[in-house]
Parts: sequence; C-alpha cells; structure tokens
Amino acid sequence: MAQPPNNNNSLPPEPWGSICEAIITAALQRSRTEPTAPVLAAETARLTHRWSYDRHRTPWTSQGFHPGFIRPTNERRATRRRLEQIISDAMTALDRTCGVGSIVVHMHGECRPDAGLNPVTPDLIANNLVVRASDTLSHNSAFAPALAELSRFVSLFIGILFVRDWRERAVNAQYLNENRLLLEEVENLLNRDTWDFVTPSGIASPSPSAAPTMPASPFPPASPPPPASPPPPASPAHTFTPFAPPAYSSPAHTAASASRAASPQSSPTKSATASGKAPMPSLLSQMSGLSMNSATSAEAGPSSPAQHDDASFTTVHTPVVSDILPNPVVDLLEDLRAEPFAVTSIEEIYENVARAHWVTALMEVGYSRGTAVGLAALMRG
Repeated sequence: MAQPPNNNNSLPPEPWGSICEAIITAALQRSRTEPTAPVLAAETARLTHRWSYDRHRTPWTSQGFHPGFIRPTNERRATRRRLEQIISDAMTALDRTCGVGSIVVHMHGECRPDAGLNPVTPDLIANNLVVRASDTLSHNSAFAPALAELSRFVSLFIGILFVRDWRERAVNAQYLNENRLLLEEVENLLNRDTWDFVTPSGIASPSPSAAPTMPASPFPPASPPPPASPPPPASPAHTFTPFAPPAYSSPAHTAASASRAASPQSSPTKSATASGKAPMPSLLSQMSGLSMNSATSAEAGPSSPAQHDDASFTTVHTPVVSDILPNPVVDLLEDLRAEPFAVTSIEEIYENVARAHWVTALMEVGYSRGTAVGLAALMRG
C-alpha cells in the first residue's frame, strides 16, 4: 500500500522511491545483478507497471506534487533521463514493428536557480522542452518544418503554462520558498479566434457573431461550432486545404512559399471569399508575432509584414543544449541551427550506435555526407 508523502524524506516513499537511481541500483546490487542500462530499464518498467492501476492520482495544483515526486535534483534528473529513454525505445519499437509513428513532448518545470523571479517566457524554458519523434518522422526532412512548428506551438501555449503551474506546485508542496519564485496566473493563452476552421472544401471561417468564447477548460472542444450557413457537400474526410505552409528561413524558399501562397489553388482568402465569409487570421499568423527572439521582433516593428503575412512566417531557432554530446559537436549543431528533435537523434546515435556506423546514422537523420563525416569526427573527439 502506498505511503503518504513526507516532506522531510529526501526520497519519496514506497512504491515510488523504488525507481530512484540510488535505490534501484542498490537493490540490483544486493541481488548480485549488474545495474547496466538494459537491466535498469527492465527493472524500472517492472516496478512502474502496476502504478497505472492505483488510485493515487496526481493532485490538484493547490495540493502540490504527487507524493512520488523526487526532491533531490540529481536523483530526479537521473530518473527522468532513464524514463525518457524507455519511452524513446518504445517509440522506436512501435515504429519498426508496427509501423506506428510517434511524437512525444517532455516538459520539466525547474529553471535555473537565478531565474526564479523572472517571468516565464519561451527563452527561459528553451531547455525545459523536448520533442521526440520516431524514426519515420525524424528521418524524413519533409516532416522537419511541421515538427519545428509543433515544438514552437507547445513552447508558446503549453510550456509556459506548465512551468507556471509547476512553480505553484513547488510552493504548495513546500519544495521551494515562495520568495524565490515569481508566481503568475495559469490561464489560457490561446484564444478561440486563433484556431483555423477547416472544412472539406477548404478554409472557411465562422462569422464573428458565431465565434464562441474559449471555455475555461484548456482543451479545445471535440468538434467546431455549427456554421452560420448550411455546410457544403460532404467530401472525403482526409482531404483539406492547408491554410498556409510555414516557410523555411532561406530567402529562396521563402520567395517560393510566398508565390505558392498567393496562387489561386492555395489562397485562403479566395476560399473564404468563395464561401461568403471574411477570412480569419491563421494560427501561424497569430504566432508569427510571438517570436522567441525579442531582437527579431523588435527589428520587425509593429507594421512589419513579418508579423502579419503568413507567407513570410519563419521558424525560430531554439538554442542547442546537450549534456551528452561533446562541446565542439554542440557548437557545430548551433551553427547548423539544429532543431531539438535532431539533437535528440544525434544524442541517441552517440550513446547507442557503434562508431563505425555513425556517418551512416547521421546521414539517415538528414545530413549530407560531408556534414555527417564532420559531426562524426567531432563526436569521436
């Protein structure tokens, strides 16, 4: 039976403390089992399997953390990395054996000790967010722009709220002192007007009078509100016209994207006009004014097309951070403006792939042979 939490304990009580790095390693050593990574993963999976069946759910924010929360930072970091690796391995197994693509987002709430009194911004939490994509997605460059936009969306509208919520929990659980944290309201950051309404015939926006107010729940409604006019004839559910493709940062690609966005086939304005309704700004255009780079936003100015024109939307680079890769590799990836999911893939190659196969594995991630050879050389030290 689960024990109640005790704030004086350095580690959580049973059964949750059993997967802490020190406890699980000691238990394996007592059974004369070498605590290798595969053994630790297998034992962790065995210990956590029954947790999903208990009735000790995660408490409300006002009640702090779950009693299984690991308070020592080093223990929590080691346990987090082991659990994330297990999830990553399961994603790979799903991808290769069942043909199932997976995207997983990991968020942790603790920021730098000197940043506790700073407002939560995308820049502050850049290292708190990890987006993992399985091989089918991460090894195909066609998915890269969408994965980058997903990462940015999560940072802007979910990650910020998560860290705000985490700070409140930390205070309510007496894990951190209230005087060391700036507590901000945990409120919905995504207005209903920023959602794109997609219909089988293309994009059609609801009239202003029909647009509902976003409910208090952080989740969008299961289905869009009924349109003000009769819907068009039904078409296959899997076909629709994207509102506007995100542009790469290269000028040539940006120009090509702008040209395509202005064409009759892809113009959301024309689709909306044909349906007799005024066009609604897309989610991308709403997000384009929420740049993670304050300098870029300041240079753009209030009337710059970069903030209002969908065709000029570009992704914002997240600084490369890795506790696993050698510093020269991190520096090169920063120069290459590598996205977090690419860094994660390279970390997995560095830890799990034989050196002789590094170049091939890096090319599968999407790098050219020359870049892959350079990265592999730096990885070898």
